[in-house]
Amino acid sequence: MKTPFVQQTVNIGFSRSDLENYLIELGYWDTPEKKERHAYVLSPSAYILSASQNKELQNIARLTYQAVQNLEDYLSILAHQKHLLRHEYSFLRMARSASHGLYKPGEDKDTRIPPLVKIDLVQQQGGEYQVVEIDTYNPRALGTILLTERTLSLVGRKPPYSLAKGLASLLRSAGINSTWVLPVSQHEGYYETSYSMIASTLASYGISLPLMREKDAAQDLSILDTKNSRQFFIIPQSLNRYPTVRDTLVRRYQSGNSNLFYPPKAYLGSKSFLPFLASQEGMKKYIPATVLLNEDSDSDVLSCFTLNGKKACLKATTSSGAKGVLFSDLDQESFTSTLEENKDARTPLWILQEQVDQEQIAISIFGEDDTQLTRDFFVRLTLYVDLNGIVGLKMTARTSPLVHGAADCVQLPVILG
Repeated sequence: MKTPFVQQTVNIGFSRSDLENYLIELGYWDTPEKKERHAYVLSPSAYILSASQNKELQNIARLTYQAVQNLEDYLSILAHQKHLLRHEYSFLRMARSASHGLYKPGEDKDTRIPPLVKIDLVQQQGGEYQVVEIDTYNPRALGTILLTERTLSLVGRKPPYSLAKGLASLLRSAGINSTWVLPVSQHEGYYETSYSMIASTLASYGISLPLMREKDAAQDLSILDTKNSRQFFIIPQSLNRYPTVRDTLVRRYQSGNSNLFYPPKAYLGSKSFLPFLASQEGMKKYIPATVLLNEDSDSDVLSCFTLNGKKACLKATTSSGAKGVLFSDLDQESFTSTLEENKDARTPLWILQEQVDQEQIAISIFGEDDTQLTRDFFVRLTLYVDLNGIVGLKMTARTSPLVHGAADCVQLPVILG
């Protein structure tokens, strides 16, 4: 049964100047360089979830978390088997190659998955949601969700799910004290502002989360041995400019000398496993048809994506920020050449996915001098979920169906209708 489509945005009274001043106050736009780097289009609106859509998202959240747990359990079983079938060995090899110098499947006897799983969804015609990405090892969007949550306080509103409260609760239950350290890799320098947003938000809940730059730690490894550094939020999978830092953190975790909020299982974040996740109970209806692009791909399955005008997209198995995403109707030449070059690959570097026929919704945005314009946008919902369901979420929109956090995007808080 289709979820009835309802009006999805409402003007809740933000003014452009109030939003700008608040972003400056929070430290997100407090310098000209930050304002340019983290630019997005301001809006007086919020995204509305109907009761039925909220129920659907909660169902997706629980099913997805369980699907990721099933993936970890299966990989752990394969890692401890002496004899594997060819397809089992290929599956395990994909995970090992996606470990980024952290744990490989089965190296950690604890099969718990990271406490937060990131899900990206788009809205198809009729208002229902489709899962286009599941990223189990990515805290980058936490800061921007907290940012949109906090802007609701300007108009006396509260989010339906408080990521700030949920994250604080998870950290308290996982840690032995109220101080955590968040390493920031050289590669992730762009996201340091977002991570600072996490730290400033958690400070109001009595949790200290100082940032630690990879370069600083490399110059003085004793930073990793101080008493206040016994708890680390995550070991970034891109912590590879100075591998000594990464390796030291992994050894400390292995020896029990430090605690991690995200266990070092970066392989769970690979897009290679989206077909497996789609095969888990209840997930098929929410994930568009998806196949790995490699020598084992069924030619009939591949052709069904490209025949009869059916739109598809290619996604690099390791990518972020919409980089490495090719739409068959928008990037036809690159799409076709990439498909041909990789369809017989031994190790899959791309997945092929049916493209969702996305719904566009009307959103009011600020023009010059506080004037308001209304345009049609494609939307993407980003959720963080735990074992029990949704912890926090936000909406991103662009006039292009390739929705991500570009300077021309809109970022809206979410409220319940």
